[in-house]
Amino acid sequence: MKKVIFISIFLIVSGFMIFGQEDSELQDSSDTLSLDSEDFDDFDSIFNDAEDLDEAVVEEKENKTSTPIQVIASAFSSMVRFSGKFTADTGIVFAHTNEDHFSGYLTIGNTLYMTVTPVSFFSVRGSFYTGYDNGFAVTVPNFYFDYFLLNRVFISAGKKSLSWGYTRLFNDSAYYGCVTHSTCLYSTGPLYTNIFSGDSSPLCVEIRYPWSTGTITFAATGSFNGEIKPERFNYYGSIEFSVFNTSINLFAKRPSVPEITDGSLLGGLEVKRTILGFDTYMQGICFLNDITHFSTSKSYNYIVGTAGIYRLFDAFDPNIGFNIEYQYEFNPKADHRNIQRIAFEGGLKRIGSKKNMKIAVMSHFNFTELHGFTGLNFIVSGLLPYADWTTKAAVGYGKKYNAPVFMMSTGLSLALDY
Repeated sequence: MKKVIFISIFLIVSGFMIFGQEDSELQDSSDTLSLDSEDFDDFDSIFNDAEDLDEAVVEEKENKTSTPIQVIASAFSSMVRFSGKFTADTGIVFAHTNEDHFSGYLTIGNTLYMTVTPVSFFSVRGSFYTGYDNGFAVTVPNFYFDYFLLNRVFISAGKKSLSWGYTRLFNDSAYYGCVTHSTCLYSTGPLYTNIFSGDSSPLCVEIRYPWSTGTITFAATGSFNGEIKPERFNYYGSIEFSVFNTSINLFAKRPSVPEITDGSLLGGLEVKRTILGFDTYMQGICFLNDITHFSTSKSYNYIVGTAGIYRLFDAFDPNIGFNIEYQYEFNPKADHRNIQRIAFEGGLKRIGSKKNMKIAVMSHFNFTELHGFTGLNFIVSGLLPYADWTTKAAVGYGKKYNAPVFMMSTGLSLALDY
């Protein structure tokens, strides 16, 4: 009985709401909804086929059952992710040494990256490289796992490369690569600004523990020949913390037992701070003969100190950036015990009406040995899809060259991420 009363009231109220409108409003609604007047006249026919129901109407959705293959594919796609990067460079090089000569170059490389994340705190990462650069090469640069233990300790182990340090310019960077162009401009900096440089051990273990104001890091590198021997590993340690907006990093290295010699123990200090928008940083590295007598010069086999400043102005176009580093090197075994050098890189980007041009200058000079090089790089992007037109020119001068060396190259650089 209650249901009959409820339905009767609902029909009466609906009728008043529908037919109580003016003809003009009905016409406006008809225009808006693109319905003819006959549809409204036949309003009662909507219910002609309706059946009397004693229960509420519930719409049931079709239950689609996934096949086993679909389940496996869905689980696989949620855990595994692939990405890649393809690069290609081709062009011509002119070099003036003792005589002039032209040459061409072609390099092609493709790196496929894989990440497997079965759970949020564990992942496996790897990369597979194929390329051509004066010969065909196939390598596996990285293959390691990351494990976030107890939501606190980060553990990583496998084949991977590590790099510590704030130094940007004195990192053995030559303006032209020896392998690619066969003729090189000498770098004026040593290899020791990154304590992992020269460490070609295939196996690496890294443990990081963050705390309130910094991070403690432990790393070990070595080789695996059927068994793991702790004495055959190189050990690294780092304590990084922040004090009054200044980052401080203390680090050390103990080489493997077969490589331990006088002066092979390494210790270092880095300091970095931003002052008025300028990134300033300093690094000191020393190789120790005797860790018990720091006050005497005989305890130090090698010392290198680097200081730099960096700034990028990107609030306007064109963007302007520069980086300057000064380096002092003490090497008692070298012809010059005290060596001083300087490096500069600066440039402009987002140049031109299309904001697609860049220009940069790079210069290194050794004040003690009196040699250096200066290079210019000009890049135009967007001439072809994913391609840049690059023109480089550089000159090397000083006592390290038999004669001043001039090099120039121009070509296309293709880069595509997928």
